[in-house]
Amino acid sequence: MRRLGWVAAAPEAEVPIIEMLRQALAPGGRIWPGPPGSGAGASRLPGLCPLNPMDRVVFLRRLIPRAVTCFREQVELASPR
Repeated sequence: MRRLGWVAAAPEAEVPIIEMLRQALAPGGRIWPGPPGSGAGASRLPGLCPLNPMDRVVFLRRLIPRAVTCFREQVELASPR
């Protein structure tokens, strides 16, 4: 979603998911911040901005199939045939 511009870049985006889990499960583990903020392309996602953080997580999770489809289309258009 970040590559589509739907959400803003987050510093933790470069950390592998497995490492996030290790850190979270370690004694005194690090709690990762909430969902990412809106990106420049978020205007195409009505309803994202006014949501509280918990609802934003659900909203973004439900967009994953749509994001994968949009990203796949962009890659296919950019690929030489």
